[in-house]
Amino acid sequence: MSHNPINQMYVMTNCIQNYSWGSKRIISEILGRSIPSQKEEAELWMGAHPLAPSQIIKEKSFLSLDKWIQENPRDVLGENAFQRFKSLPFLFKLMAVEKPLSIQAHPCQSYAKIGFLRENMVGIPFSAPNRNYKDDNHKPEMLYALNDFWLLKGFRPISDTIKILDTLPFCEFHKMGNTLRQNPTEKGLKKFFFELVTLPASKQRGIVEELVVLLGREFLKKTLFQWIVFLNKAYPEDIGSLFPILLNLRKLRKGESIYIQPGELHSYLQGVGLELMANSDNVLRGGLTPKHIDREELYKILDFKEGKIKLVKPQMLSLQEKKYKTEASEFELSEIHLEKDQTYFSQERRNVEILFCYHGKAEIVDIASSQKIFTRKGTSIVIPASVAQYSLKGEATLYKATVPILCDKNFKTKEESKR
Repeated sequence: MSHNPINQMYVMTNCIQNYSWGSKRIISEILGRSIPSQKEEAELWMGAHPLAPSQIIKEKSFLSLDKWIQENPRDVLGENAFQRFKSLPFLFKLMAVEKPLSIQAHPCQSYAKIGFLRENMVGIPFSAPNRNYKDDNHKPEMLYALNDFWLLKGFRPISDTIKILDTLPFCEFHKMGNTLRQNPTEKGLKKFFFELVTLPASKQRGIVEELVVLLGREFLKKTLFQWIVFLNKAYPEDIGSLFPILLNLRKLRKGESIYIQPGELHSYLQGVGLELMANSDNVLRGGLTPKHIDREELYKILDFKEGKIKLVKPQMLSLQEKKYKTEASEFELSEIHLEKDQTYFSQERRNVEILFCYHGKAEIVDIASSQKIFTRKGTSIVIPASVAQYSLKGEATLYKATVPILCDKNFKTKEESKR
């Protein structure tokens, strides 16, 4: 049976980002390669970001996903997503973290627009290492752990930070904590953080070196101090090594997920996971990296709200599907787990979806046209909204990234928008 190429599912070919914190083995194994990569592979990008768009095979030639969407925006995205975003609003990533990522945060929408315009006006090239804002979009994101995943996220409750500071051996960092002890509020936390990150580099190195030397055997029985030593080995005398004292340290178990708001300081330390975010590449770094660090700009965009980490609780949609919904309007994630002889049916009203097969094999069938695609571990597929409904059958675990359907009184159907 012939198919309308707009109403068709496509297997995607995706770009891999080679960053030093990645792995030569993990992504290669997930994609089913027989030998490891010669370079560290950190992220597999699934989406339409202009820096590294996925490709589909259409009419026997490769076509980038962003161009395909530009040619058929309503049919691919869905009318609901098109009216809100005009283009694919999310980026879906497989991440392999063998070494810690930088301490970083992402701007909110207003800071992103101002920063992008400012850097354009002063003529900073997009490829320049000191470019902070590569687009004018905010970047909320979520992380789903595929195995035990260590991370830092958000400022600890201030009372917890003070308790940790009070247990430290007497040293310069212990004394600096007086700023927070005397004013255990968000304002005091901002002042303490600013004093720490604006110290001269030589002073920062001295503080880190002194504390690491003083951490004796009793301290190193505790996970938090083990991480401080580990981070210092990875990035010697970097002030970011001490951030586990300020930030929540957490090990996510497989299947657990967190949401990171714009302005929330964080770092991924170790593990394999799926990251789903607004389609942006704006990053402000504060440490633990050889890349450009702009602590003054980072300080401007940070949210200093304290508190413990909250997990994103999954919602069971069916026997096969769990949905991980956040406050972000650009994206939501689902896990679809298929046992033998089970069939999953998609929603009939939906926006564009990207499916990533993480385990096993499955058959995807477009119910209207009978188009079939066979997936295995490492396969990714884009399903346009114009495919009304599809089914999945096999023994597999797949992850689905999509644009949530929002009920908006201003929303018009495709037919209404043509009138």
